[in-house]
Amino acid sequence: MNIGVFHFLETKCSLWRQECVPCTGGDYLAVSLVGALGLLLPAALHIQLTISDKISGSYFGRLLGAALCMSQLITCAQLFSVIEQIQGITWREPFVSFLQFFGVLSLQTLLESLKTVGCVARISLEMEFLIRTLVVPLFFTIGPVVAHLVMIKLRLAQRSSDLVKTLGFLLQLFFISLCSSFLEPFRCNVHPNGLLTMQTAHGVVCNFSDTHLTLCWMSGLVCLLPVTFLVLCTWVLLVVLPGRAQAADVNFLRACSFLILRFKPGYETFTIAFLLRNLLFVLTPMMQSASLFVMGNLLAAAAVSVAYFKPWRSDLSSQVDVLVNWVLLVVLLLGSLTVDDFADSETTGLMILCTVCGCCLTFAIVLAAMYSVVKHIASKFRKKYAFFLSHHKIASAGFARLLKMELKRCGSGYTSF
Repeated sequence: MNIGVFHFLETKCSLWRQECVPCTGGDYLAVSLVGALGLLLPAALHIQLTISDKISGSYFGRLLGAALCMSQLITCAQLFSVIEQIQGITWREPFVSFLQFFGVLSLQTLLESLKTVGCVARISLEMEFLIRTLVVPLFFTIGPVVAHLVMIKLRLAQRSSDLVKTLGFLLQLFFISLCSSFLEPFRCNVHPNGLLTMQTAHGVVCNFSDTHLTLCWMSGLVCLLPVTFLVLCTWVLLVVLPGRAQAADVNFLRACSFLILRFKPGYETFTIAFLLRNLLFVLTPMMQSASLFVMGNLLAAAAVSVAYFKPWRSDLSSQVDVLVNWVLLVVLLLGSLTVDDFADSETTGLMILCTVCGCCLTFAIVLAAMYSVVKHIASKFRKKYAFFLSHHKIASAGFARLLKMELKRCGSGYTSF
């Protein structure tokens, strides 16, 4: 065997080899911190959603725009983590550091940090996979459930629809990361000797036997969670919701507000389209040579459809969504240039450009959210309406409504009561 090839394989094997190191205080602190965040953050989210709905009766438009921008930032982080899984693309510094820093917003980084549980108790690979794919999502529901019971005790909440809304929002927000974690046994690396090993567990050979077969069966069962969520969302939006809306079932509409709140009336089906897009996006890294083609078409189709229909509740959110899709498409195209054997200097330049695009995208989304918050605060120091339309309801109600719509087209400052 050639000495250079042997040295390359020896270096790669040293990277793949898992070494046992003694646990430190930081490892125990990480386990405690993950547990505290998994309880407190979902509980705080449920309290915020319930109290804001109870006090205002409706969501503030500009605050909703800021919340939509931040949810798009989390979705963007999860999409970046999927792009990182594509085989054949050589991601290098400084873009790798950006992905690791940006991945804190996605649930995938939190799931990977749970490997420190091995410092507390010795667990098998199958049990570790079960904890990350099933126990952790169920653990995130404890905080909202406890908070809801306490709020019922204090008479701050009376409807179970508030709890359904929070749980649905969390499932929808981290749908990409959940699907990605369930597909771990089917994402494998190809070695020079022809063997396939899992990307997340290099000691497991992808041969559908022994440990790998057990993980595949577990993954197939746990995958029913996101698939069931997708089917239920489709059934509710297309079958149940029209009848309930016509019957003015307020509790049901509030429970399903995580499906219809983000989009304008008449564009609720974009929720199904985005969930399907995210599911296909997660599946693309396993398509080998066709992954770049399929992923690029998904991003381009999403950008064109959003730019044409403008389905989001606020125009700013639609613009941010188009920007996210196009920047991801640019990063994907730049990464595809590293498939061939490029020189290190050329690859470094491409990675710097990818990092600049990612940083600019993050800054733009955060700036859009801050702009919405500032506009909400500024609206408290000026009159809510610019015009008062007095009319006879029987004779001219339609004309007054038409005048209000025409004034609204002139800009946000032409509000009327």
